[in-house]
Amino acid sequence: MTSITFYGGVNDVGGNKILVKSKETSVFLDFGKSFSLHKKFYSEFNSPRRFKDYLIMGLIPKLKGLYRIDLLKDANYEVHEEPLFDAVFISHSHIDHCGYVPFIDSKIPIVCSKKTKKSMEAYEEITQSSLERGIAEYVELYDAEEQIWPDIPYPKPTKKNPDRKPTHKITVIKKRIEPPPIKRKFLTGNRVTIGDIEIELYKVDHSVIDAHACLVYTRDSTIAYTGDLRFHGPLAEHSFEFVEKAKREGVDVLITEGVRVNEETTLTEVDVEEKSVKLLKGFKKLVFVDFSYRDLYRLKTFKKVARRVGRVLVTSKKYASYWKLLRDLDPSILDGIAIYQREKKREKVKVRLPKSVMTIEDEEIRSHPENYIIHINYPDFQKIIDFSPSPGSIYLQSISEPFDEEGEIEAKKIDNWCKHFGLIQHRIHSSGHMSGPDFRWMVEEINPKIVLPIHSTFENSLLMKRMFPKKVRILNQEETFEIEKKRVVRDKSLDRLKEKPVKKRKKNLLDFL
Repeated sequence: MTSITFYGGVNDVGGNKILVKSKETSVFLDFGKSFSLHKKFYSEFNSPRRFKDYLIMGLIPKLKGLYRIDLLKDANYEVHEEPLFDAVFISHSHIDHCGYVPFIDSKIPIVCSKKTKKSMEAYEEITQSSLERGIAEYVELYDAEEQIWPDIPYPKPTKKNPDRKPTHKITVIKKRIEPPPIKRKFLTGNRVTIGDIEIELYKVDHSVIDAHACLVYTRDSTIAYTGDLRFHGPLAEHSFEFVEKAKREGVDVLITEGVRVNEETTLTEVDVEEKSVKLLKGFKKLVFVDFSYRDLYRLKTFKKVARRVGRVLVTSKKYASYWKLLRDLDPSILDGIAIYQREKKREKVKVRLPKSVMTIEDEEIRSHPENYIIHINYPDFQKIIDFSPSPGSIYLQSISEPFDEEGEIEAKKIDNWCKHFGLIQHRIHSSGHMSGPDFRWMVEEINPKIVLPIHSTFENSLLMKRMFPKKVRILNQEETFEIEKKRVVRDKSLDRLKEKPVKKRKKNLLDFL
C-alpha cells in the first residue's frame, strides 16, 4: 500500500519534504529548508553550529537511515550500515526545495533534471562555505586528533644530503588534511525507476528555469506533485502540458502548492516589461531595480527594458558570476550587462568574468545616472551611498511582497533607505506561483481523487478546502495519508534516530586545575 507523509512544508511557504512509500521503496519529493522555521530560532548572526543542532531544533526529521554517516557520528547518533531510503527527487534549485540535501547520505541518489543539477552547483559556487553546502559533492567531517604522528625521526634525509642521520624524534600535528570530496550520484533522466516506484519529470513554468513537476507511479496508485508552478510565465505551455498529462493518466493524489490561491489577478512577464518601460521612458535620474538574481526570466526582462529606454543594466560581480556559470543553459546570459565596483575586501567570488562584461566606475554612474539601471538587492544597499543618487531617483521593486515578520522588518528598512535618499518607490512584479483561479482550473482539469496542500499557509490550505471540500485533505506535520484506504494515520514503521549514551571518561589532572 502506498502512503504519503509530510515532514516539511506544512502550513509553511517552503521547506517541502514529502515521503512517498510503496511496498518496497521509499522516496522523498524535495528536501528543502524551511526559512520560517529557521528564523524562528536563528538569525543572520546566529546559525546552527553543527548537524546535531538541526536535529534537536526540529529543522530536519529524526529519521534513521537517511543522513550522512560522518554527520551522525559527529552528533553521537546511531549510524546505519545501508540507507533506509532509496532516492530524493528535487523539483527545482530553490533552497526551500533542495537546501538540506547536503545532509543526505551520499548512497541515496538525487533525481532531478540536468538544469536543476547545474543550477544547484552554480548557486553553491557563489555562496560561502557552510554545513549547508554540499549538494553536488562534499568533504566528510574528520577528527583533527587523528592527524597526529608521534615519534617521527628528524631531521630527514634530503636529496642534497641523503646520508643525513636523525638526531631526535618529534611529534607532527597536521591540523588540516582535508579528505577527498565525495560526489553524489545524480539520476537526470526524464523517467527514472527506483525499486517499484517510477518518477516521470515534466517541465513547468516558475521563476527559475529548471522547475519540474512529476508524476509518481507505484503498483497501486498515481501521484502528481506540482513542485512550484504558474500558468502565466514564459514557459506556461509546459505547465499546461503537465496538467494534460496528469489528466490523461488519472491521478489518485495531487500534492500541490498554494502560495497565491488567495489572489485573483496576475501580471505576466510581458506586463512587467511594458509597465517598466512606460515608467522609465524619458526619465533622466538614476534607477535602481530589485529582482532575484536567480530569476533568469526577470533578468531577460530588465535587459530588454534597459535596451528600450537607452540604458545599461549594471549588477554586482556576485550575480554576474552566477549567470556566467549558467552560460551552458543560455549562451547570451551576460550580453548587455556590466558590473559595478566592489570593495576588494568584501569581494569573495572567485569566478572570472569574460572581458565583454565591463566594470563601470562609481564616478561614471554619478556623472551620468541617466545611462544606467542598477540591479541591487537589500544586502547590497550600502552601495547606494557610493552612487549618490539625487532625490527623485527611482527604486523599482520586482520581488515578492513580504509574507512573514522578518520580511516586513526588511521592507521597513528598505523604506527607510528610500526616504533617506529621496528615492521614489514603485512595484512591478510577476509572481512565480499560480493564482486562485488557476488553482481551481488545475484541480478541475486533473480531477484527482484527493488533493493534499503543501507549501502553503494554513489560511490558504483552508481556502483550498473550501473550493474542493470533498477532495482536499489537510495533513499535519508527520501525519501519513494511506492512499488505498484514504485515511490519515501516524506512520510508526520508520525507525527514529537515537542518540548514543555518552561514555564517561576518566578524570585527569587537567580537570582539577
